[in-house]
Amino acid sequence: MKQGGRSSAGARHYMTEIGHLSGYGLGWATTVALLAWAGLKLDAWLGTSPTMVLLCTLGGIAAGIVTVYMRTAVRPARRETDAERGEERT
Repeated sequence: MKQGGRSSAGARHYMTEIGHLSGYGLGWATTVALLAWAGLKLDAWLGTSPTMVLLCTLGGIAAGIVTVYMRTAVRPARRETDAERGEERT
């Protein structure tokens, strides 16, 4: 059965991908926000002005980039490689 030019299985796959990607973005934003908050608390405790906020925020951004890269590029490539190895054995 087609809906708007797409099969229902294709639409389901599309919605699943949107869910995964928005989950990655939400997790990334949450990580950056929590680390920025931790940087604020560290700045208040240590008496440094914006140093810890900047370091923690940049650390959160970097961690988010690495996480999204690992989930979208590295992990699918590993699955394909594992599937190919499984096919070669049989």
